[in-house]
Amino acid sequence: MDPMLRHPCVVLCVCLVAGLFSSCLFAAEPYVPVQVDPVQEPWRWAAFPELKGQGLRCMAEAADSSVWFGTDGGTMRYDGATWSSFSPEDGLLGAPVYTLCSMDNGDLYAGSEWGLSCFRNGRWQRVFPVGSQVLWPINDLQKGVDGSLWAATAWGALHFSQGDTVLYTTREMGQVVASLVPGLRLVYIPEGIVPTPDWWYPHWNVDGIGVRVIEGSWASLRSRNAPRMIWALAPGGPGEQAGLQIGDRILSVDGTPPAWTNDAFKGPRESEVLLTVERPGQQGVLDVRIRRRKVDGQYTECAVYSVHEDR
Repeated sequence: MDPMLRHPCVVLCVCLVAGLFSSCLFAAEPYVPVQVDPVQEPWRWAAFPELKGQGLRCMAEAADSSVWFGTDGGTMRYDGATWSSFSPEDGLLGAPVYTLCSMDNGDLYAGSEWGLSCFRNGRWQRVFPVGSQVLWPINDLQKGVDGSLWAATAWGALHFSQGDTVLYTTREMGQVVASLVPGLRLVYIPEGIVPTPDWWYPHWNVDGIGVRVIEGSWASLRSRNAPRMIWALAPGGPGEQAGLQIGDRILSVDGTPPAWTNDAFKGPRESEVLLTVERPGQQGVLDVRIRRRKVDGQYTECAVYSVHEDR
């Protein structure tokens, strides 16, 4: 063996050269950084036990950056540090609160089955209907670019602007509204635009009683305490023949306050239904038994469930 190869320095140099040569033959894979999905980072999430069991239905951010929640009992406000709760005893017009809408001027509107409320100057106040106990379900709220407010309601589309309130509805519904809320400006939607359902249900093999009541899209077990007001009766139908009147409030159907009263009117042909009715201006309640049958004719209503302003 060559004496030069036995020298440790020479051996080390040979090893280094061999290592460099092999690294040129086998290039390392390029480094690809692993990006963590920000949504999956636990610190970004927070749970709010204050809302547990409250029946959360909607939420909105107010102009002051506080967050409002519509609940079964009313509304809750969170400013980032403290929670505040408001119920009908604090001025809200009805509960549960189904929809909230924040305005640029700081006002916050809340809609329930009974109507519309506004949080202004630190307190809730009734907006619509004023001075009336008419059931007026608010299904949705939308802020307009002009600062006005649109409300999708069981009676039609309500538009609130500076000093003016207009209801867009059918003539049939408007005639009832005119007696319930005097002075409200009505604009009738042309005939043929709004659907005209049949009183009878030919495809379901069931009969009815020729009665329609006002109820919102959010009807539920929580809203059973709100009586359902009759707004339409089929001429000569079972309901009218039994003595029911427009404006009567139905408290129960077959002894149960149903969430969806209009559906509860349907039943097997020639079957009977028992209504417990409250009539404005009269003491006590009335029990009215009605036999279901085929009801001819149609009706027009303008229940609006959602509203949106395009560009």
